[in-house]
Amino acid sequence: DLMARAGLGAQLSLLIGVSAAVVATLVGSIVGLWAGLKGGWVDQLLVRLMDTLYSLPLLMVVILLSLWLGRGIPSLIGGLAFLFWPDTAR
Repeated sequence: DLMARAGLGAQLSLLIGVSAAVVATLVGSIVGLWAGLKGGWVDQLLVRLMDTLYSLPLLMVVILLSLWLGRGIPSLIGGLAFLFWPDTAR
């Protein structure tokens, strides 16, 4: 009984983690490729946006995103992807 609960919890955690990683990788790759291909002011603008996201305290961003997006698994995946796409884009 306890092992079944742990298995279901692990399944949900893996679903959220893998989904957030895939979304963050896709968004970061698209933004990074676009910035690299365009160059110039587009590149500068996107780099400044990423630097701004890096400068924000992580806990504050998590709290604000949870208030703005609401509860649920899709909002959790979107919030995690929003926090980690700049890593891929850089």
